[in-house]
Amino acid sequence: MNKQTVEEGTIMAIDPVCGMKVNKQKAAATIVYNGDTYYFCKSGCKARFEKDPEKLIEEGPLGMLGMMRELILGVFKK
Repeated sequence: MNKQTVEEGTIMAIDPVCGMKVNKQKAAATIVYNGDTYYFCKSGCKARFEKDPEKLIEEGPLGMLGMMRELILGVFKK
């Protein structure tokens, strides 16, 4: 499920890869997947989502530690 919050009148979404809050109007990247729009803090998060969207939707964001782990293992590519 696509998460969102409202902060100071701005609709924020949660990046499904890293878990960061993203202003929907200023998102670095977006994608529509199974009828839902997902918002990303950077294009690298979108690329990671595209590799395995079902896993990220099911398990939730990797968080910064998970992303660092993938960077160290060479899995997260630009």
